[in-house]
Amino acid sequence: MRNMSARYRYTRGIPTPRIAEILRNAAEHASVSEADLTRTLGLRRRVVRRWLRGDEIPCDQEIEQFASACGALVIDLFPIRDVVEYDPSLLVLRVGDHAVGISDLSNDGVLRTYLSLVRKQRGLAEDASVTLRIEDVEVLSVALDLDDEELEARLQLLGHMTAVEAHDARARILRAFLSQPSKPDPAP
Repeated sequence: MRNMSARYRYTRGIPTPRIAEILRNAAEHASVSEADLTRTLGLRRRVVRRWLRGDEIPCDQEIEQFASACGALVIDLFPIRDVVEYDPSLLVLRVGDHAVGISDLSNDGVLRTYLSLVRKQRGLAEDASVTLRIEDVEVLSVALDLDDEELEARLQLLGHMTAVEAHDARARILRAFLSQPSKPDPAP
């Protein structure tokens, strides 16, 4: 069976409404109408409309054709995502070109370190709100103590998130943790 996710590399981890917004903005910026896109792409109008409403996600080939129809490059619409990883054996966090060892393993220490790296890599101010991408959630699900009853409050304080955003972030982090394959217990 073919790996379907390989057909959606450009949009992996991006919420569907955000993909639709990117596509609408590209078409608007290029002054390309829905009818023009339909003609240029050789698709039915309802398909293009579903993309622009966020009801359906175009595959990579369709994204490439859409970008071309708007006179844009795919990388302009969907920039390459940075490497995001945590090495628990070395206690090192990496976001893009930046890597740092974690000296404070408390949730405050991990969050401060991680959010600082994210802000640096994304060119954000140190007090900017951080939107967690899917790769951020996956790393934090491994690096944080998820039993911390104050995790939402920490996300609000350190990530400059609203209460709703922090609640959503914690739920996403917990789901990512629970979806990880369980590791066998070491032999005695």
